[in-house]
Amino acid sequence: MSIIGPGAVSYTPALEVVAERRVLNDWGLTDDWSTFEVLAAVPDCRLLNRSGWLIAGGKVLTVKIVDCAQEKHRQAMVDNGLLADASMEELNHKAGWLVLR
Repeated sequence: MSIIGPGAVSYTPALEVVAERRVLNDWGLTDDWSTFEVLAAVPDCRLLNRSGWLIAGGKVLTVKIVDCAQEKHRQAMVDNGLLADASMEELNHKAGWLVLR
């Protein structure tokens, strides 16, 4: 189990498309991604395909890590205190934690 945070959550609407593309092309993601409440992209690519919970905005939501930052964007995410990009708009600019199994 890994606990990551705190950090800011940023809304990113394209994560469903990213997940579909990753499964279709066999790019390291299992096809159960649609069963989770929130999809997320994180700076660390070693977390791809992990699942658990996102705690943000007073909610505890199931989460699947479906993407990670390109190398050129990784450090900027960390420097800006960004925990994850997430597929749920109401979490935009909320502080959050990831609990991953």
